[in-house]
Amino acid sequence: MSEPTPAQIREILNDPYVTQGTKDALLLPFGNREEAYKKAVAERDSNAAGDKKQAAETKQADKDLDAMSRPAAGGATTKSDQVLDLGKPALDFFSDWAEQVWNKMPEKSGEISYKTDIWDRFHENREINFQKMFDEVEDLADAKKIVEQTQRDATSALTTLFHDWKGEGATAAKVKYEQRIQPDAKELIAQMEGAIKLVPSTIDKIYSALKLKVDETLKLRVDKVATAPLYTAKQVVEIANGKVDSKEKLMDVAVWLDSACPGNNLAERLRDDDCKLNDENKDYAIGAAKQWLKALSPPSSVSGTRTSRSSARTRPRRSTRSTTSFRGSWRTTRTRSPRPGPRRRRPPTTARTRVAAVTPVGHRWRHRRREWQRERRWQRKWWRCQHAAGRGGPRDAEAGGEARRGHEPGHRKAAGDRPRDRQAVPDRPRDG
Repeated sequence: MSEPTPAQIREILNDPYVTQGTKDALLLPFGNREEAYKKAVAERDSNAAGDKKQAAETKQADKDLDAMSRPAAGGATTKSDQVLDLGKPALDFFSDWAEQVWNKMPEKSGEISYKTDIWDRFHENREINFQKMFDEVEDLADAKKIVEQTQRDATSALTTLFHDWKGEGATAAKVKYEQRIQPDAKELIAQMEGAIKLVPSTIDKIYSALKLKVDETLKLRVDKVATAPLYTAKQVVEIANGKVDSKEKLMDVAVWLDSACPGNNLAERLRDDDCKLNDENKDYAIGAAKQWLKALSPPSSVSGTRTSRSSARTRPRRSTRSTTSFRGSWRTTRTRSPRPGPRRRRPPTTARTRVAAVTPVGHRWRHRRREWQRERRWQRKWWRCQHAAGRGGPRDAEAGGEARRGHEPGHRKAAGDRPRDRQAVPDRPRDG
């Protein structure tokens, strides 16, 4: 084998399946670069063997799913298990990440059970026998033929009988056959024919749903999750749990961890430290690992912390009801925040707020002027009623509430009783 090219060396340096010690040996200026490259390739193939095998199985399952024929009487696809079994590579992928990464996180909201949360949900449609359903359809078709033949024979025999049999009994028997027996027989044949058409259509719909389910599941299988293959993710989980044995083992993921979590300089700190791994760098590495694992927290629907509909309804919502108020000549609209406690009744709205709620801005002054005029007319009408009853007006109220002369009921104003001609009138003498 010849000496590796710069492109091949760059590929090895960016490969997460190669340890940092092997990468450093490949960069030595006076070392045997050819032997170092062979060692790096062997190490990469060994660490990535499981992921490559799983990727190849997923690709093959995808091809087999496309080549699978639809269920038919006497066809190759006889059970739903044949379709669901093609999703095994993706389920193995979920199992590896759930058991080796997610369930081993130091700060997790809940564990993922592969059996109940993944396998049982995916295989809930197992043991559907398509061929048995087609066999039942064939039996139903044979039964339909027998019923049709029986109906034809009965009709022919009764036609011959009623041709020779006359009388009231023959008429009653013929009416009963035509009104009760013959319609029931036709309805039975129609129901059987509908079932014969419905069962194959149902089988086709079930197969299409299963095929879509497996196809979408296979698409979820990826080589990397959050830019990390399974090999690297397992190392990060061990670091987050405090299982840091040596500086060399920590260097295997330090460069990748710095690139995955911007702002960290774990690799630089380890290179600057000439001594063994100290507690400061160890704590720094654990913090960086936990920072990356936060992006891998499983959703609440998988980890068991599900949110019920009732609790979702009780969450406070921001009210969209608006209140209208006048400040000077401006209309102010604000949003109310929900208040705890029982629902309160809204205060009755006045004519002014009702008009303002539906009035465009350009017509605001016109409606306000009409309101003022209406209020003024109402006040004048009220004072006229007060004067007619002899209770005086606003000026009399200021003078102590006594009615002025000329405002008694039935009194007619004279020329000198007008306000501009009226003289000061002395008080009436009181009796006694």
